[in-house]
Amino acid sequence: MEKFKELSIEEMQEVEGVLFLVLYYLQKQLLILWQELQMFIAINLIIIGLKYDMKNKYHNHERAIKTRVN
Repeated sequence: MEKFKELSIEEMQEVEGVLFLVLYYLQKQLLILWQELQMFIAINLIIIGLKYDMKNKYHNHERAIKTRVN
Protein backbone atom coordinates (compact mmCIF):
# COMPACT_ATOMS: atom_id res chain seq x y z
CA MET A 1 0.00 0.00 0.00
CA GLU A 2 2.91 2.34 0.70
CA LYS A 3 4.16 1.90 -2.86
CA PHE A 4 0.92 3.44 -4.13
CA LYS A 5 1.54 6.54 -2.03
CA GLU A 6 4.84 7.04 -3.90
CA LEU A 7 3.21 6.99 -7.35
CA SER A 8 2.65 10.19 -9.27
CA ILE A 9 -0.76 11.17 -10.61
CA GLU A 10 0.19 9.98 -14.11
CA GLU A 11 1.29 6.60 -12.78
CA MET A 12 -1.90 6.28 -10.75
CA GLN A 13 -3.91 7.01 -13.90
CA GLU A 14 -1.98 4.29 -15.74
CA VAL A 15 -2.70 1.83 -12.94
CA GLU A 16 -6.36 2.85 -13.03
CA GLY A 17 -6.45 2.28 -16.80
CA VAL A 18 -4.88 -1.16 -16.50
CA LEU A 19 -7.29 -2.13 -13.72
CA PHE A 20 -10.19 -0.90 -15.82
CA LEU A 21 -9.05 -3.05 -18.76
CA VAL A 22 -8.63 -6.09 -16.50
CA LEU A 23 -12.11 -5.61 -15.04
CA TYR A 24 -13.57 -5.12 -18.52
CA TYR A 25 -11.92 -8.35 -19.72
CA LEU A 26 -13.14 -10.26 -16.65
CA GLN A 27 -16.67 -8.92 -17.19
CA LYS A 28 -16.62 -10.13 -20.81
CA GLN A 29 -15.35 -13.56 -19.75
CA LEU A 30 -18.02 -13.80 -17.07
CA LEU A 31 -20.69 -12.92 -19.63
CA ILE A 32 -19.41 -15.62 -21.98
CA LEU A 33 -19.39 -18.19 -19.16
CA TRP A 34 -22.93 -17.16 -18.17
CA GLN A 35 -24.15 -17.61 -21.75
CA GLU A 36 -22.45 -21.00 -22.00
CA LEU A 37 -24.05 -22.08 -18.72
CA GLN A 38 -27.48 -21.02 -19.97
CA MET A 39 -26.93 -22.97 -23.20
CA PHE A 40 -25.79 -26.03 -21.24
CA ILE A 41 -28.89 -25.88 -19.03
CA ALA A 42 -31.18 -25.41 -22.04
CA ILE A 43 -29.66 -28.37 -23.88
CA ASN A 44 -29.95 -30.58 -20.81
CA LEU A 45 -33.59 -29.58 -20.32
CA ILE A 46 -34.30 -30.46 -23.95
CA ILE A 47 -32.58 -33.84 -23.53
CA ILE A 48 -34.53 -34.54 -20.33
CA GLY A 49 -37.75 -33.57 -22.10
CA LEU A 50 -36.99 -35.84 -25.04
CA LYS A 51 -36.16 -38.76 -22.73
CA TYR A 52 -39.39 -38.20 -20.82
CA ASP A 53 -41.36 -37.94 -24.06
CA MET A 54 -39.83 -41.14 -25.47
CA LYS A 55 -40.47 -42.95 -22.18
CA ASN A 56 -44.14 -41.93 -22.29
CA LYS A 57 -44.47 -42.93 -25.95
CA TYR A 58 -42.92 -46.33 -25.22
CA HIS A 59 -45.17 -46.80 -22.18
CA ASN A 60 -48.27 -45.79 -24.16
CA HIS A 61 -47.26 -48.14 -27.00
CA GLU A 62 -46.90 -51.06 -24.55
CA ARG A 63 -50.28 -50.21 -23.03
CA ALA A 64 -51.87 -50.16 -26.51
CA ILE A 65 -50.38 -53.57 -27.33
CA LYS A 66 -51.65 -55.04 -24.04
CA THR A 67 -55.11 -53.62 -24.71
CA ARG A 68 -55.21 -55.18 -28.19
CA VAL A 69 -54.01 -58.56 -26.90
CA ASN A 70 -56.60 -58.64 -24.13
